[in-house]
Amino acid sequence: LALANDRRAVIAQLVAGSEDHDYWRAIDAQHSGALAEVDGILSRWPSAHGRTDRYRRLVRRQRLLRASDDFEGNAQDLIDEFKVSHNHQPPQETAAALYPSALDASLIAEADAVARALAQPKGLEGLTQWGLRLVDPRQLDATSRRAFLERLERPVPHLVDAVAADLGEKSSRGFGSLRAHALLTRSDLEALVALRPALLADPARVAAVVARLRPPDHVAWRDPAHAQAKAAYLEAVAEVLEPLPPAFAPHRALVLYHRLDCDVRAGTFDASRLRAYLSL
Repeated sequence: LALANDRRAVIAQLVAGSEDHDYWRAIDAQHSGALAEVDGILSRWPSAHGRTDRYRRLVRRQRLLRASDDFEGNAQDLIDEFKVSHNHQPPQETAAALYPSALDASLIAEADAVARALAQPKGLEGLTQWGLRLVDPRQLDATSRRAFLERLERPVPHLVDAVAADLGEKSSRGFGSLRAHALLTRSDLEALVALRPALLADPARVAAVVARLRPPDHVAWRDPAHAQAKAAYLEAVAEVLEPLPPAFAPHRALVLYHRLDCDVRAGTFDASRLRAYLSL
């Protein structure tokens, strides 16, 4: 039917009086502008075929086609068909007085929200990790500061100061006992020693520094093929161990041993490094 040069001839092949025949005859009449002919088909349709989906589609097409020539005369039928409603009322002037049109800045400001949360009995427990980043740990008392450092999952400003202050408390369990300690970078650990010099030789702090010197996971520094990466790592560790007291001599010896092993594998020899190893 879509490709036929004579659609009426194709439609005539359908069984006269069938729903298919009436539907396509009505469609062809609508295409040719014979809307009165379609009205006749539609008037007989309910009794012949019932109010089917095709019937409703033809009625809707009739209304739209007639509205293109006489919109005013068919507007109400289209409104009823599509259930159009334009009963919107203009806003009442009194509504502005009853209901605010903007949020109170003091209610949504982050700093004010944090202050209100801290004033509640739950205190820090009422804050999420996103809220904790807005807390200045320097303003907390010793108990709250420790709770803050125990909950923290991301670095925040003044973290080094807070850790140093907590480690100065008699109740402190030492470096590495709180979750926040693992968030400190290598530079943070150096700054921490400046505030707490006794931490220079603290085994937990030294281990944390060494862990941060380790090459990234994608570098297989233990593989002989990456001997340069391993040598650079061992030299960095040796530099960290150098100023530490004699108690760390076994650690320095172990690092120098592996560094000398790198030299042997590379076919090189460093006399000063060997003498340093033997002196331990």
